[in-house]
This record gives sequence, C-alpha cells and structure tokens, in this order.
Amino acid sequence: MSIVTQKFIDDPAGFLREYVVKVADPNIKEGHEVTARFDFVQTYEATKVATLKKTESGLVTACFLKWETGKTTYTTLDPARATFFFTSQLTNCSFAVFGNRRGPTVYHTAGTLFGTQKKNAERAVDPSSRGKRDARLSRGSNLEAHAYRGQDDKVAPSSAFVYGIFDGAEWIFSAQIVEGNIEKFIPSNNGTVPKQLSPFYFKPDYD
Repeated sequence: MSIVTQKFIDDPAGFLREYVVKVADPNIKEGHEVTARFDFVQTYEATKVATLKKTESGLVTACFLKWETGKTTYTTLDPARATFFFTSQLTNCSFAVFGNRRGPTVYHTAGTLFGTQKKNAERAVDPSSRGKRDARLSRGSNLEAHAYRGQDDKVAPSSAFVYGIFDGAEWIFSAQIVEGNIEKFIPSNNGTVPKQLSPFYFKPDYD
C-alpha cells in the first residue's frame, strides 16, 4: 500500500498543499488518454516531492489526458470508468472544461499554438469551438473561468498540472502551480522544494 497515495485519497487538497507533484507521462500508444491505475511515489526522501506514476497495483483509478505538440487533445470523462482525472504537465498550455456535470469534455491545447493556429486546432476536435474561454493567462493576470497558462520561460516561469475529482454529483477541477520548471527540479541538500503558488480552482462551463 502506498502511504503517499492514501494521503491524496484522504485529502486531495491537503496533500497538494504538502507535496509538490511531478507528472510522469504514461506510455499512451493510441489516442489522447488512458484510464489506468496510478500511485504517487515520494521522489526524494528529504523532500516533499511526489511523482504521479502509472502502476499495475495503483490505488487511484484515473483518466490521464496527454498533450501533443501542435495539437489539442481532449477526452470526455465518465465516472463509471474513473473518478479521478489528471493532465500531463502544463507547459504554457491551455486547459478547458465544457459539457455536463457528470460527463464533461476536457481540452488540453499545446502551448506552441497561438492565435489562429490555436483556434484551428480546437475546431479540429470540436467544430463548435470559437476559441472558448481557455486563453493563456500569465500568472500575474486575473484568472478567468477554467483558463490557465502553465510554464513560460520568458517571464516568471511556473509549472502546473490539472486534476479533477468526481464528488458523486459533478466533476471538480483544480491546478497545482509551483514556481520554476518542475521537470528540471533537482533537490538541494537542505530538502527545499519549489514554492507553491496559490491554487487555481476552475469554474467549468457546464451546460
């Protein structure tokens, strides 16, 4: 049994205030997502850093949405399959939630796309999309409904990932945001970890 994972199950928000999470992308050979078992593994004993990994005996059954360069990836969540959801690490990417409370569709648009390219990528997976409210927003800006910009190496870089939990009636989404590039994080001898920023709670655009 993973004690670290059980901490997340018992109190997700509290766990993400205590641990900084690195997301290890599972090997998804086909499609945009995978529903599988996952565990949080404490990466370094001296630090409160945990890595989310796909494991056969994982305590959390979750839907994982990957990203693709130059594209929008998406999936529709189904609580009958999994009651947790995770994205890959956000690197200046956009994330959006639309649809109904029990089965929303989530979108992850690559940070390499801008302007018309971004809108075209979204329309390729959703013809009704008109650049929905998922614009990239800097950390210093007012965050609008279900909009977030992750890593940006030009100004005040930060890292993030989005997670969702089905509470029995609807999906609730949030993001953990930390200073710096978590993918490049190397622990120091004194056990310090990247500073966590204020969490961002999404207000989904439900039907």
